[in-house]
Amino acid sequence: MPSIVVENLTIDIPVLSMRARSLRAVAVAKARSIGGKIVDNGSHITVVRALDEISFTLGRGDRLGLIGPNGAGKSTLIRVLAEIYAPSIGKIERQGTLIPMFDIGIGFDQEATGYENIMLRGMMMGLSRREIADRTNEIAAFSELGEFLDLPIRTYSAGMTLRLMFSIATSVAGDIILMDEWISVGDESFQSKAQRRMLEITGKAGISGHRVARSEHAASALYARNAPREGARGRFRTDRKSLEPANTECSGVVRRWSF
Repeated sequence: MPSIVVENLTIDIPVLSMRARSLRAVAVAKARSIGGKIVDNGSHITVVRALDEISFTLGRGDRLGLIGPNGAGKSTLIRVLAEIYAPSIGKIERQGTLIPMFDIGIGFDQEATGYENIMLRGMMMGLSRREIADRTNEIAAFSELGEFLDLPIRTYSAGMTLRLMFSIATSVAGDIILMDEWISVGDESFQSKAQRRMLEITGKAGISGHRVARSEHAASALYARNAPREGARGRFRTDRKSLEPANTECSGVVRRWSF
């Protein structure tokens, strides 16, 4: 059964530089507008505390949406859950297959064909050659790129390249889906198709989490409504209240917190 348990999670980002004093002065001056807390961790190294003692539990069926201004720590938390960043303090326990959907364009070779890039990107995602081969026809069909897949992607338009990236990234399934933001690409007709694909893969996942646009428009189809969330705590910014459910349209199985 998929689960994520976060206990007293704290992330400190050290400021390491020969210009540490001047950087500290700049950081302190801008801390309020950018987000994060400037602290002394006892070792005379200036750090930015991005997350402060966060605790919560996610189980099967939970959908986590993170809402907040720039610098609140939304992307940091998602990346810690994906094990891109390690906790400075506290721990995270996870059960289930993790599928992080960040930077879907990493690993693409502009001189390689579309088909070759399917193989390259698939290998970066941890798939075997056999697994990639089994998915290639479905990826090609979803991308709707046809014969262009035999050409180097440097000949593609930006929209065509994004179609291919999206088709590859969403060809895998897992127990836990994490995204820095809701992925939507292409023209109007393809965006509708992409939206259905995203709802399908997040619907099948045991747990999903992502950073929500401040307007929440892109995520509105995900969220059920009218039930409270209890037991979550922590601080994302020192000038904001402790972690708790958003007051507006807070969901039940959906865990949606304002920063």
